[in-house]
Amino acid sequence: MIFQINSIFHACVVAQHSSTELLVYSREVGQLVMIAYPMSCRGQRIVPEGVFDFLRRRGLTWECFCGLISGQPTPARFADEFISGHTVVRCHHVDNRCGFYLNIDSIYHTALLESRYEHLPTLLRERAPDIVSLATAFRSTPRAELGDVALTFVGYCGFHETMFPGYPQLRGGLSHIPRFVGRSFITQRAHRRERSCEQYRF
Repeated sequence: MIFQINSIFHACVVAQHSSTELLVYSREVGQLVMIAYPMSCRGQRIVPEGVFDFLRRRGLTWECFCGLISGQPTPARFADEFISGHTVVRCHHVDNRCGFYLNIDSIYHTALLESRYEHLPTLLRERAPDIVSLATAFRSTPRAELGDVALTFVGYCGFHETMFPGYPQLRGGLSHIPRFVGRSFITQRAHRRERSCEQYRF
């Protein structure tokens, strides 16, 4: 299936597909950013199917590229690919309007950046992280990565629910596998497959 993608998203899609890291949209700084792969307190990378719960427990949300043209947060959607069994994150729209696509299983193995995010406490600790300070530090970073499309946002792992309440991370539905072809995306559609939560590591 072929979907036409708004040209405003093209640079973000190309950068994301060319990277081995996690690239998401950050509302706090208004652009695509590179973030570290999350780790457990024991220093192990969170398994792909555990990333959603890692974010949920901390009140964090990743946004898709639709945030570039939306006045409100656009939580990306976690899903499981039926054929590969991989955990993926895609546009919040069913027809993948912005081309956002992360294969967490692949990035689990390829990412060089990783972090325990110890400054981002779980909701049980009832302490909101200082995202404003992180954003201030980010804005002072020299722009020299991926053609200035995506800079590394040190310490950032999504917007916090205290700043944008009512926009939780989405999960489930059909998974899409987009491929960038010229000015269009060819997308393979697959049905969602439920996966066990018992493999989560924290």
